[in-house]
Parts: sequence; structure tokens; C-alpha cells
Amino acid sequence: LAIYAHGGLVSEAAALAHVRITARWWLDTGVFPVFCVWESDAVTTILKLIRETLGIDRTRAFGLDELRDAAVERLTRTIGPQIWDTMKRSARLASADGDRHGLTLLVAELRRAFGGTVPGPHLVGHSAGAILLLHLMARLRSTGIVPGSFQTLAPAATTALYRDGLAAFSGTGLPCRIYTMTDANERNDDVIGLYGKSLLYLVSRGFEPVFGETISGLPTDLLADPGLVGRLTEWANGVTREALVFSKTPDGTPRRLCSNALTHGGFDNDRATMWSVMHFIRGPQ
Repeated sequence: LAIYAHGGLVSEAAALAHVRITARWWLDTGVFPVFCVWESDAVTTILKLIRETLGIDRTRAFGLDELRDAAVERLTRTIGPQIWDTMKRSARLASADGDRHGLTLLVAELRRAFGGTVPGPHLVGHSAGAILLLHLMARLRSTGIVPGSFQTLAPAATTALYRDGLAAFSGTGLPCRIYTMTDANERNDDVIGLYGKSLLYLVSRGFEPVFGETISGLPTDLLADPGLVGRLTEWANGVTREALVFSKTPDGTPRRLCSNALTHGGFDNDRATMWSVMHFIRGPQ
């Protein structure tokens, strides 16, 4: 059983289309997927408005990159944090107490169906989907369910939230892995042709309440947090290679640790990444 959460900048229609395209792939590999389709697309509207306000698209001419990016960051901060907070609130409420929240109901149904022997679901989250799943982990822990594994693709969660989410399962041997780009590739990415770095840089500098907030999918922030790296590698006896995959991986990298994604949104469509994700869940076939 795998629970998959898509990222931000994804409309409901696009998320459902992804479900239709990928569901058979999961089933054919012997994994039953549960897809989380949730509200995460308001950010796109803000970015389109900013592009119209600035009247420019991304360009690398005349050394204007950083000036343009700084302008985008400043404009984003006028309303971005409120929208981002609303999205994070939706992610949190999905696993909140009560009988009206989707992931809380899912956990209750798993408990009802399997009783005291609930098979640990494997969790896979892309971008902001990591935020959704980190809150789900607290719900699972409160009901005595240990995930089978936890993998995130370019996670947009803060390092603090990620660290706290993993802390609940310290000592359980929970297999964890983060796939994200090298910093050079993060800086070579763009956001809808407007911002000249990856979405995670804009989250850090434009959408989080604190400018420059540390984000778990930014390799410089991730590697600067020994507490988080320690949590991620606990299951692997501290071997970072097993828990941290930075794309594009070099030639000669074992297939089970490969990723060829070169954009923030490209991880869940990258064959190498998704093969590695599935291998992590199923093991050698």
C-alpha cells in the first residue's frame, strides 16, 4: 500500500490526470496506490499576476537575472506567505482530529480493516506533498502505525517540520529517502518562465514567513542541518548515499539510486527516479 501526495502548482484536473496515467503503473508493480488530491494550486495565480505586473519573462541577458529574481521575491512576499500558509493549513487539516478529514478517515479505515496488524503504508510525496505526509506521519504514530517507508521528491517542507516529523519514528528503523537536485541544477531551473531558480528557492525567499527559511529539498539547507541528516540516515547506519539522492546523478550510479530530473516538477515523471522509488518500496524483484 502506497500513499502518494502531489506537489504545489498542481490543479485538481492535472492531479486527476496524473492519477489516471500512473495508477496502472503502480498496480502492475504490485503496489496499491492511494492518491491524495488536495488544494495546492493558488500559488500559480499569484505568479501569473506577478509576471503581468513586471511585464517580463525570464532572461539571462545583461546580467538582470538576480535583479529580476529579487523583484519577484519582493512582490511574492506581499501576499505569498498568506496563500502558502493557507495551503499548509490544508495539508495539516487533512490529518487533524475529528471525523471530517480525509487522511484521518483513511487511517481509521485501515485500522478498522486490519485491526492490530495494519501493514505500514509506504509514503511518497512530491514538493508540497511532503508537508501533507509529514502531518500524516503524526497521525500514524498516534495510532501505532509505522510507515513501510518515507520518500519525498524535491520536498518543499521546512527542515524543522521534516526533522520533527521523523523524530516521531526515531528508533523504528523507518527507511527514508529524499530525492532533490544539486544546487547548481536548483539554480538553473525556473518557475513558469518568470523566476530564474527552482520553486524551492522561491518558497524559501517569497512564500515562507521568514525570508530565507531553510527548506528540506534545497541541498545547501539540507546538508547544513546535521540533525535532519542524522534522522534521514538513522535506518542506514549513517550512510548518506542511501538516504540522499541528488539529481542528476553521475554516470555509473547504481540504478536503485539514480535520478535524472533536471526540473523541480520533473521528478514524478522521471523514469529513473520513479524506478528507484519503486525499488525502495518493493526491493529486488
